Amino acid sequence: MTPAHPQKWPVQVVRGGVDPQLLKDCRDLLAAAEESDGNPSISEQTLVTMRTGDYDGHTLLTLALYAPDEDSDPATGEDLAGFAVVVDEPDGNGVLEIAVHPAYRNQGVADRLVGALKEARGFDGLKAWAHGNHEAAADLAARYGYVPVRELWKMRMTTGWLPTAPLSPTTRRREA
Repeated sequence: MTPAHPQKWPVQVVRGGVDPQLLKDCRDLLAAAEESDGNPSISEQTLVTMRTGDYDGHTLLTLALYAPDEDSDPATGEDLAGFAVVVDEPDGNGVLEIAVHPAYRNQGVADRLVGALKEARGFDGLKAWAHGNHEAAADLAARYGYVPVRELWKMRMTTGWLPTAPLSPTTRRREA
């Protein structure tokens, strides 16, 4: 891993489906992020779209930021530090999702990606999804004028403590 100076790292901009190596790098990053955070960083549908590319008037824009190896040319990255994906609808509105490798968080990676996104596409009609409650993601969103409009809560209840209710005479228990 390289000391972080992401503002100097080149951002790879890909329109349409991503190549197999970038897709593998994204999946590896997502696995590390999910292990660290306990929930996925991007939606499964976005991953499917990354694999298949544009479809039914939807267009895909992926920005990848590789951290250069200490001994490599800065233009050739080694580790995928983060990536941003925009899936645009036919009407021009789009959805943005960003994932940053846990080893590169709080070092400006997402800021670099958002800056490159502003140049490549702009923010018109763009909604951003944050999966999980990450303080850094909320701060980044606020810097660019985004505010939460809804939250997804995962609610669970253990049932071991519930009393066993007797079945009514008209209810039958279904055996598996």
